[in-house]
Amino acid sequence: MSMLKESCKRKLSLKRNDLIQVMVGKDKGKIGKVMRVDAEDMRVLVEGVNIVTRHVKGKQNAPGEIRKKESAIHYANVLLYCSACVRGVRHRRLRHVDADNKTVVQRQCVRCKNMIVQA
Repeated sequence: MSMLKESCKRKLSLKRNDLIQVMVGKDKGKIGKVMRVDAEDMRVLVEGVNIVTRHVKGKQNAPGEIRKKESAIHYANVLLYCSACVRGVRHRRLRHVDADNKTVVQRQCVRCKNMIVQA
């Protein structure tokens, strides 16, 4: 692993099953669900976004085929989707103590100040 990647490691605020909106690129404006987050490379795999075509060579018992699948996009090109604002928004993380004296981290929309609750 290079020194550059070690120094760039940081915690990403997107999680699996979050709803996001693509802000840049050929799929700009599309909304999808995060399937995988790669914090080391700072990339996210989003359902139905950045579809690429792969040509698979045939084998002895299986014919060749052309497959379409999702490819990862950079973390900076997506924003968390706020259902109240109906768009991708920046967000902040708020920490507070609940009734059981446990610290809870919630995400708040910067634009409308509503809490973003997703699976």
